[in-house]
Amino acid sequence: MTLEEAILADAAQKISDDIDKQVLKGMGYVFDFYLEYGKDNVHGQKYLTVAPMNAEGKWSDMMAWMVNSFGPTARDGSWTPNQRWYVNNAKFWFRDQRDRDWFVLRWS
Repeated sequence: MTLEEAILADAAQKISDDIDKQVLKGMGYVFDFYLEYGKDNVHGQKYLTVAPMNAEGKWSDMMAWMVNSFGPTARDGSWTPNQRWYVNNAKFWFRDQRDRDWFVLRWS
């Protein structure tokens, strides 16, 4: 396959996927990805939360990005106080607004 054929095949596949998604969306079977924001407390400290909705297939990439960007969390997760970030209840929890904002910019 030549480079031109590969580019055309890739473009055709993307168009086909978009059409399939729009048809399924119209039938109510597919929903768009979006981020849902909130606030909550962990060990008495305020955290900003982001819940990725309809994020099938993105979760492991998000987790890898979080660890690469902000470092790993403690092994016992949300039981360790004063962590920079947590992941719990299908949400990312951020102690600092700028970290939350970087996440939103990356995944919006």
